[in-house]
Amino acid sequence: MKPPSKPIALLVLFSLVTGALYFRTIAFDFVTYDDGVYVTANGQVRAGLTWAGVVHAFTTGETGTWQPLTLLSHMLDCELFGLNAGGHHATSAVFHAVNTLLLGLALLRMTGAAGPSLFTAAVFGLHPLHVESVAWVAERKDVLSTLFFMATLYAYALWAETLRKRWLAAATAVMALGLMAKPMLVTLPCVLLLLDYWPLRRVHTENRLRCFALLAAEKLPMFVLAAAASVATIVVQRGAQATSSFETLPIILRVENAVTAYVRYIGKTLWPSDLLIFYPHPLDSLSVFFVVASTLVLLGITVAAWTQRRRAPYLIVGWLWYVVTLLPVIGIIQVGTQAMAERYSYIPMIGISLMASWAARDAFAGFDSRALRRALPLAASAILTVLAVLTWNRMGVWRDSETLYRNTVRAMPDNPVGNMGLGLLLVDAKRYAEAIPFLEMSVRKRHREPEAQYHLGIAHQELRNFEKAEEHYRAAVALDPGYSLAWNNLGVTLDALGKKTESLAAFERAVQTGPGNQEAAVNLVRYLIQLGRIDDARACAAEAHARMPASDELNMVIAYLESLNSRAPAP
Repeated sequence: MKPPSKPIALLVLFSLVTGALYFRTIAFDFVTYDDGVYVTANGQVRAGLTWAGVVHAFTTGETGTWQPLTLLSHMLDCELFGLNAGGHHATSAVFHAVNTLLLGLALLRMTGAAGPSLFTAAVFGLHPLHVESVAWVAERKDVLSTLFFMATLYAYALWAETLRKRWLAAATAVMALGLMAKPMLVTLPCVLLLLDYWPLRRVHTENRLRCFALLAAEKLPMFVLAAAASVATIVVQRGAQATSSFETLPIILRVENAVTAYVRYIGKTLWPSDLLIFYPHPLDSLSVFFVVASTLVLLGITVAAWTQRRRAPYLIVGWLWYVVTLLPVIGIIQVGTQAMAERYSYIPMIGISLMASWAARDAFAGFDSRALRRALPLAASAILTVLAVLTWNRMGVWRDSETLYRNTVRAMPDNPVGNMGLGLLLVDAKRYAEAIPFLEMSVRKRHREPEAQYHLGIAHQELRNFEKAEEHYRAAVALDPGYSLAWNNLGVTLDALGKKTESLAAFERAVQTGPGNQEAAVNLVRYLIQLGRIDDARACAAEAHARMPASDELNMVIAYLESLNSRAPAP
């Protein structure tokens, strides 16, 4: 059904307010938390839109997932704005505002119910749980893939309304684009089946199973796309060693975390407090009471929604929307070491909003009092105002890297990502003494973290605590034997401690493990010269020069070695 113009005008207003709210981020910087992987340290992306970049986007799995359209969107931003972070933030803000608009239009088209549709869209636009997806440049994949998700919903609504095959084809094509932005859209065909039940009411009561089978059959190309994207994602993630093995993280611990995470997401949706950029996985620390209680909550909601499916079908549809769309990232296939992530709620939260919006409408519709019915929009306005204020405050956390990490550590003092990020920043800023406690906390929480050990080594080395520096550099190379930078710094530290033989061995390992490590090559050659092993120094210098002919420092050392030749006494 064609939506009336007044709700559309209000929806446009909500979308503009959402965009204006997030335009605060144009004054924000990039952060060191993964923005380098996607933009600032990614040479192909920084070069802008080039043919080589396009080929790279479609053939790489460097981000741990196949997401060519996301990389292309970053390339386009670099083409337009360079490394001006404000332009990148503005693009994400626009995508989020458009997503809000498209969600509202799709719901209006499917249901014809203005109030609940507008409220669901407005909550989507203004909820603080979505700040991470919008204000974090590295999460462009969220807002971009959801743009295609929302467009698929609208095209599918037109297909259900007109049964013109071009709309079904359009929905399938747009879904394919969404999968190329982020594979989380693999559950989209299931969402469309839920919408067939309500509000589209395409499931006939006389033979529901046969009807569902036919509706699933019409979406067969979508299910094939989803299956292909799932397989590609698993292959790429395993190739990048992004997934945990079942030996490292047993299935029982994954299930326990998944059950409790489902409940925690609901809690964060209803009461968005204590938000973090990283929620550490609890491993085996969850109490039996919490796991059992969470299981009972999930079963209780499921049973209640199922028993009310005829009177209030939006409850079971909204609930299954939430459960199904969150399933790919709930941790059964564990990627990373997080228990949950706010960005994962970007699409699933819509299901919870659907349940609340339509339930509130039905509850207030039963009152005869006009005053009570008028209270509903007032209550909705108050809720949206509170959400907007919370979103504004949460957004400020993403202003820059130090603000982000300090806020995380303030909210959770032993947070490994917050401590690690802040410690690295302070080392880069040469605030070594200040950095040490944060890096030590990160090491305590993440025992197998070579980068934290390496930077602890740098901090102690610069403070001339050479014994402590040696300890941390050795820990770094024990965790990662190919850590060339750590081997090089270990060589410098051992030399300061007078351990000449060990120092030489460390420089040699640095060159072996990092053939392109210019500093290690120069240090090795200089150290051989210092030890009087001139022939060995010449051989090492020649090898390094063949690999790095443009190295000025290396060329200076070679020139010095040649000067030794010219000063050699005649036989």
